[in-house]
Amino acid sequence: MSAVSSTVDETREIIRLIKRENQPRSLAAYVARMAENGDLSDLLDRVRVEAAQRAARRSAPPPEPEPDPDEAPQTTPEERDATIAATKALLQGIQGSQGRRRSAVGPVHVVRPREASDGPPEVAAARAELSRRGDAFDLMALARQRLGDDAARDDVIVLAAKLARGGTPAMAPT
Repeated sequence: MSAVSSTVDETREIIRLIKRENQPRSLAAYVARMAENGDLSDLLDRVRVEAAQRAARRSAPPPEPEPDPDEAPQTTPEERDATIAATKALLQGIQGSQGRRRSAVGPVHVVRPREASDGPPEVAAARAELSRRGDAFDLMALARQRLGDDAARDDVIVLAAKLARGGTPAMAPT
C-alpha cells in the first residue's frame, strides 16, 4: 500500500467533508477505517478535483455583457430601402407566369448605396434601366456568361441592358 501525502488545506477539506457527509461519532476511528479500506485516497482525489474546478472558475474571464439594444448598430433608411428593393426584385425574378419558380437566382447581396457617382453615363443609364426590370438577375447572368468571369462589372451591366432592349433574355450564350 503506497502512502499519499496531502497538504494542510486538503486535510482540512477532507475532515470537513467527512463531518458534513458522514457525521461520525469518532472522527479519528472513521479516518483510520477509511485509510485501511483505501477510501481516503479517493476522497483526496475528489478534494483535489473540486479545488482545481474552483481555481478554473476564478481564473476564467468574466462573461461578456449582453449588448445594449440602444447601442446596437442601426440600419440606415437607405440600407432598408435597398434591402426591400432587392427582395422585391428577387421575388419578381423568380416568379413565373403561373406562380411557379422559374430558376434559382442565388443569394441576394445587399450593399450600401454608392457614395460617388454611378460611373460613366452609359453605365448609370444601364443600371437605371435594369433596376426597373423583374428579370435583371437573369440578364446579368447571361451577360456575365457572354463576357466571361473576368469581365468588368460595368461592362456586364451595359451588356445586360442591351440584352434587355433586345427582348430575348433567355438567349443561349454565344
